[in-house]
Amino acid sequence: MRRALLIIAPFFFIVALCLSQQMRPADTEVWEPEPRVVTPGDVDSAPPSDAIVLFDGTDLSQWQDRKGDPPRWKVEDGAVIV
Repeated sequence: MRRALLIIAPFFFIVALCLSQQMRPADTEVWEPEPRVVTPGDVDSAPPSDAIVLFDGTDLSQWQDRKGDPPRWKVEDGAVIV
């Protein structure tokens, strides 16, 4: 019994030391890099400042096919025609 206590006692001592340390919030907070400020659109339907508008009803300039070429689709009356 005494031998088992000598083996287990250091384990409990180490656990007690680990649990007794107090963390400060500043130790875990990341302050860099600061995120960019995103401003909302002027009206509810306008995209925010960091948005990439894929289709606005007029052109497909932000689109490409699997090979990286511009799409062969057409835009008619604000809709994409495949």
